[in-house]
Amino acid sequence: MTNHNQPISHQSRRDDINEKSTPGQFRKPPASDRAERGVGQSQRDDLSVPRNTDHLTTSPVGMAYRCLFLSLLLLTLWGAKAQVLTPSWEISLPGKLKWMQINDYGILIASCDNGLYGVNPENGDKLWEITTLTNVPEANYQVIEGTPLVLIADKGGDSQTLIINGLNGNLIFDSAKEALGSIISTKVIPEAGGAMIAYSNDGGDGITMFDYVSGEKKWNTTFDKAKGKDLQPQPIIDNEGNIIYALGKDLYKLNGSTGAIIWQTDNKKNYIDLFLQPNAQVLFAVSGSPSSTFFEENTGKQIGLASGAAGNFAVDALDLSSGKEIWKNSVDYSKAKYSGAALGEKDFLLFQTFSSGKIDYATGGHLWKKEKMGTGGEKNAGVFVTDKGLGYAMMDAVGRAYINFVNDEGEPMWKKRPVINGRLTYHKQYGNTLFFISEQETNFLNLDDGTFLWNGDKYLSAGEVPISVVQDNDGSFVMYIKGKLVRVMPDKQDWTEITSNFAFRGELPTGLQLLPNGYLLTGNQNAMLISKSGKVGYHKFYPAPEQSFGAKLALGVLGTGTALTSFAYGASSIGYGMQGALQGNDAFSRKAQKQMTVATFTRDVTGGLGAMARARFGEQAGTDTYKLILTKKDHSIGFVKINILTGEEEGQIVTNDRTPDFSIDPIGKKVFLKSADDRVACYNL
Repeated sequence: MTNHNQPISHQSRRDDINEKSTPGQFRKPPASDRAERGVGQSQRDDLSVPRNTDHLTTSPVGMAYRCLFLSLLLLTLWGAKAQVLTPSWEISLPGKLKWMQINDYGILIASCDNGLYGVNPENGDKLWEITTLTNVPEANYQVIEGTPLVLIADKGGDSQTLIINGLNGNLIFDSAKEALGSIISTKVIPEAGGAMIAYSNDGGDGITMFDYVSGEKKWNTTFDKAKGKDLQPQPIIDNEGNIIYALGKDLYKLNGSTGAIIWQTDNKKNYIDLFLQPNAQVLFAVSGSPSSTFFEENTGKQIGLASGAAGNFAVDALDLSSGKEIWKNSVDYSKAKYSGAALGEKDFLLFQTFSSGKIDYATGGHLWKKEKMGTGGEKNAGVFVTDKGLGYAMMDAVGRAYINFVNDEGEPMWKKRPVINGRLTYHKQYGNTLFFISEQETNFLNLDDGTFLWNGDKYLSAGEVPISVVQDNDGSFVMYIKGKLVRVMPDKQDWTEITSNFAFRGELPTGLQLLPNGYLLTGNQNAMLISKSGKVGYHKFYPAPEQSFGAKLALGVLGTGTALTSFAYGASSIGYGMQGALQGNDAFSRKAQKQMTVATFTRDVTGGLGAMARARFGEQAGTDTYKLILTKKDHSIGFVKINILTGEEEGQIVTNDRTPDFSIDPIGKKVFLKSADDRVACYNL
């Protein structure tokens, strides 16, 4: 074993990937060496144009950590008078740094040419190393959200999947060692304390479970080889930690602790979706043909519009404890494809490509006697309940959402269906109208006839650009739309212009944030504070660097999807919530899972890492009074900390690295900067 109190030799290698080091220290470069290279210094050499950094954008979670808190802007730094920040620590790694990422628990994962390393973000100490994982492509790195686990998935011909506990370096799973074949999916099950891996090989299919702290295999259950499983529903975990798993035409319930099959049933068609009745022990299983959009969104594969809307599918209700059928007959559609479901208290809405229906939980009976053709679509785009009727939006293949409004019998109440752009993100009834915000417009609908209240000059549409919107303290909605900052007052069914007397340079605003002293508009290269009376408090514009950082930074812009999640999805709070394949998109469920898993992952962790992990899930991204900003002057690249309340620069991070590589932890408020080929510096913000 390596002596962890001494510098690690570049020749230190291991044959067994399971063998890792215990915590220790990396070599800390002397202060004189840091000064010589210019880390934390204001005097710098001119730097050449960086190499292509497209690889920096390949990990979705890594991109979110680099960008979410911070809508990274581009500005000229070196003429500023802000204080030059010095690193809180700097370490020398055992090899040349290829990339670095932050996992969900704040651990810095550093990939070098001679191994993969876990670094304590508080002091730079080495937590673990796996020296057989050399030159890992960043494209192969992922985090398993809400856990400290990291997944290394080789996508080449000799594909290999590894799952590593980022807190202690334990190898939880190695597909090559287990010889399982192709990995279909991975899922963390807190109730069972394990990571579940679904796999397929020439001999059949299976599920195996590994303890997600120690890496010990808990169980392995195999099945006969399934056919036609292009769209395989995500497993469902019941309240007892048992697993509902669909595989082709077969459906299983497994004991989450042992892997034993509790019950099994089969079907004539392949299963495509699973969901549970709220507060009941009833499982609904959908089999047959999915709509094109449903298929593409749940597989990542493109099948195109040529497949058409015609098909067939069925829904069955099963007793969750026994797997026995509850309904006398299935709900069958012989000419349409399945588009999704929305669950209510006593019934659920069933969407398909040609029409939509309302189904009774207890009997499977159709509560709407006749489903009107032309009220379906490729995907549900929102549901709303009013005292006048039920509304639901169905999206076509090009993003137009047609709003249907029906009475208790399912009969249309409007002669013509209004059309909006994008899905509904917020809605609320005001008297005889429905106020709504979609991804690209906002308006009122008259609930008597479905006409829009605002037309002509009053019509607020962003066209093809997603609107940016925040809700102010008085309940009004402030949004940037069509070159104007406006205030929408739903209770008055009116809006007023705050200001249009401003101009971004070279781009349109794509982010909007509510501040105590006004509204912050941001883009890639601009930052502007506008007071509530419409006066510009400050405007910062800085030219963009020519390097490929621009595309990377654009991912940090807060668009409508991010801004509107704070409103919550209205359907779940007033009657019908998106279920089945859409459940996995519920940010609030994911947050609850994070809070549940943190206790089990940190049960044996020492040195303050457990407290650090727990604290991360109590933070709210975007509540800080500063932004971290990447900038360039001449050939130099660096960072600036800017106060978003005043626009003043509060600190600079300066490096002589010609090709700066970095990772940002928005929750831990740290910047990790590659300060040399084999060195990392950490700056506290």
